[in-house]
Amino acid sequence: MSLYTFARGVITVMSTLFFRVRFEGKEHIPASGGFIMAANHVNLLDPLFVAQGLRPQVHYMAKAELFRNPLLGWLLRHLGAFPVERGKGDSSALDRSAEIVRSGGALGIFPEGTRSKNGKPLRPKSGVAIIAKMTGADVLPCAVSYGPSLG
Repeated sequence: MSLYTFARGVITVMSTLFFRVRFEGKEHIPASGGFIMAANHVNLLDPLFVAQGLRPQVHYMAKAELFRNPLLGWLLRHLGAFPVERGKGDSSALDRSAEIVRSGGALGIFPEGTRSKNGKPLRPKSGVAIIAKMTGADVLPCAVSYGPSLG
């Protein structure tokens, strides 16, 4: 069992016990081939909740600063994340993203490039469009929201 599979199982149990997580629109996930899952980002837990709802392993870009801590960097890499130097046109992160998608993987990306502090959408960066153009992959929009259940 991979660390990713184990972690997803733990998150599933934790979210069932402590949160009311609901996934809608999973029927739009391609049955085969790579795709890009683009979500808003308001909480540190967003990558965990989004990945829990998808069957394939989701690979995320994460800010390079997180990888400078040896233990956290090791953990993130083993969970399928890879670093991106934000604000610098990091072509290696774009190339890694395209490689994941072309090989049939799921790329998770937060187009705003950072978490919204007030929950309101921020201006998206161009990375999603660039990767989609490079690969021809489908982009699946995803909304993460917190608060009272809608029903």
